[in-house]
Amino acid sequence: SYHLQEAGATPVQEIAYAMSTAIAVLDAVRASGQVPEEKFGDVVARISFFVNAGVRFIEEMCKMRAFGRIWDRVTRERYGVADPKQRRFRYGVQV
Repeated sequence: SYHLQEAGATPVQEIAYAMSTAIAVLDAVRASGQVPEEKFGDVVARISFFVNAGVRFIEEMCKMRAFGRIWDRVTRERYGVADPKQRRFRYGVQV
């Protein structure tokens, strides 16, 4: 989502666009039927994000923390991933 911030997106928009893209991808994978339900957590565990961090340190830290909490909740509640290791928010940061 680093390009979103570069294009003028707010932190909330950055999270929303990245999260909606990840959900769309996971929904498509699930709907395809190519991954057995018991292996779906393995697919979730492979998702990672690339985000931008600007000069507003506190705001950026809050964004990352919120992103991780939202990701954990979505993967647990929407996809039923029980293993916390598979629900980890994996990301790289460009500054």
